[in-house]
Amino acid sequence: MRPILTIRSFSPLSGFAGPLFPVLLLLITLLAGCTINEAKSTYEEGAELLSNGEYTGALAKFDTVARNHQDSPYAPKSQYMTATIYSRNLGETDKAKDAYFALYYNYPKSPEALEARKDLAVIYSDAGEHDKAVVEYQWVHDKSPDERYYYRYLIGMEYLMMNELAQARVEFNDLLALSTEPEADGSTPMAIVTDLKANVYYQIASTYYLEGDNEGAITAYDDFIERFPGHALVVEAGLNKAKSLEALVRLDEALSILKGIEDDYPNKEAITAYIRWIEKKIRQGPRYYSRDKGKRWRR
Repeated sequence: MRPILTIRSFSPLSGFAGPLFPVLLLLITLLAGCTINEAKSTYEEGAELLSNGEYTGALAKFDTVARNHQDSPYAPKSQYMTATIYSRNLGETDKAKDAYFALYYNYPKSPEALEARKDLAVIYSDAGEHDKAVVEYQWVHDKSPDERYYYRYLIGMEYLMMNELAQARVEFNDLLALSTEPEADGSTPMAIVTDLKANVYYQIASTYYLEGDNEGAITAYDDFIERFPGHALVVEAGLNKAKSLEALVRLDEALSILKGIEDDYPNKEAITAYIRWIEKKIRQGPRYYSRDKGKRWRR
């Protein structure tokens, strides 16, 4: 008599028991491995095409992975590559945004989702949609504790470009406060990189300058110059301080600063012309010039 092969039914409660279970498990493992290998191979083909400037072919490969291997780790990678090709190589920002949106909605916890939001912020900023850039940078800021200072700075810069100068100053001052207040667990806060800190102080001064608060700008630029005497922005800070001094008709002080930065200013012709202009106004005397009216007085 031939033996009867018995297969016990699978139950979520009892599990699967029987002689075919190891075979089925092996088949599932092999199929999963084949799928991942196929996704990896197709992704690498797309990357090679991209490196050769064959954007259409690369897009086709990445699209194949994103559509046919959605559970593979190469799916969000492929979706990200699709978005970056549209954005950086083809300049099709609408298609890029659609691809970025699809990425972080379908794979919100993937590393590529974070990169997508960073790229979207840049796209919005370049397009002058600074309010949308703020939303993206805020999301990235909240998800990137190790880079929160940098993204808080970028948020401040977006407000600066929207001419919301008071809010920009709030963001910059909050950034400085973050670097001095203890962390939630009482530990020492992460230090701000010196160059970033210098830029923060410079931009705080610039908010006063752009508001027309010349006294505030002079004080803030002095603070920046004193803190970071060798920084590349010191020359620009000196020029803006001189302009604020000119606005307050403190011409001798403005002239002294301009002569001090003349040799270091990149546009030699422009700074020399400005110096000559200040010297001329000093020779003419205050009765021939009113900054409040923005023109020379007439006799």
